[in-house]
Amino acid sequence: MKKTISIPIYCFSLAVILITFLGCKEKTAKDGLVTSPSAFFQQNLENAKQKFIIDPTIYNSLQGSQGTLVQISPNSLVDAQGNLVTSEVTVEFISVFDRTSMLMLGKNTQGMRSLGVVQTMVTGGEYYLNAHASGNQVFLNQDIAVSVPVNNGGSGPWNMRKFDGGEALDGNPIWELAADSLIPVDTIQIMEQWQAAYELLENDWGWTNIDRWYNDPRPKTQLYVQVPEEYDNSNCEVFLSYDGEPNALANFDVWDSEQEMFTEHYGQVPIGLECHFIAVTIIDEVLHYAIQGNTIEEDHVEVIEDWTPTTQAELADLIDALP
Repeated sequence: MKKTISIPIYCFSLAVILITFLGCKEKTAKDGLVTSPSAFFQQNLENAKQKFIIDPTIYNSLQGSQGTLVQISPNSLVDAQGNLVTSEVTVEFISVFDRTSMLMLGKNTQGMRSLGVVQTMVTGGEYYLNAHASGNQVFLNQDIAVSVPVNNGGSGPWNMRKFDGGEALDGNPIWELAADSLIPVDTIQIMEQWQAAYELLENDWGWTNIDRWYNDPRPKTQLYVQVPEEYDNSNCEVFLSYDGEPNALANFDVWDSEQEMFTEHYGQVPIGLECHFIAVTIIDEVLHYAIQGNTIEEDHVEVIEDWTPTTQAELADLIDALP
């Protein structure tokens, strides 16, 4: 029988993390001295990490709080010089399945298609893996296996592909189709139940996304968002939530300095789409937001006139309640 060790340091679901980290209604972003949206996302990412202490010389099966399994074979980890790591290793893991978590962590679902076109995707799950020993990065010398429950994504296993985490110039993720993009689906035992799961092999650390392209046959248009005066991509972020697609979230990844507005810049938003615009900023170390529902028209310009102070917990509830 294979010997297994998986000692979680933080074994909480992201929902629990949001409750404990985001705090009660009196708690604001000021408690964490968050001064910008990027710092807000980074702090949430750090608090979302599950950490497991493992013995790298034996087989390890690690289970994330939402059911994702990570299986690491013996002697799979090496140091920067290529030597086998035999001391204790800390494995870091984050899983993301819903648009509330995507926004809180700054992990939207947009991928690069041909000719440089960026298009929205519907996710079956995003996850992050990394490992270190005594504070030093360790590396993989053979693949590790990751099993992601199909039901967590809420989209079904059809047409899903593997994407790797790229970074846009402003830090927002633009996912790129992986070389090994085909994802088999198998039935495995997760949390003492047999479930359908995406089966992936990873030969490197970092972010992975399981996605299909958002498909809408309607004519498309370019979309702009005007935020309050003195705000731009240096001090606020704007997202687009597609009504009826809780596993998709787009980010306005370009600031048009001539128009002085955010834009998705590639003209791929369907005319007639029912959606919600979600903007966030930090004012005097307090989180502020704007949420506006609308139906997209040709050459649509959405105007956000003001900000509302909030807590992270309250904002999470508002995003959860969107259609």
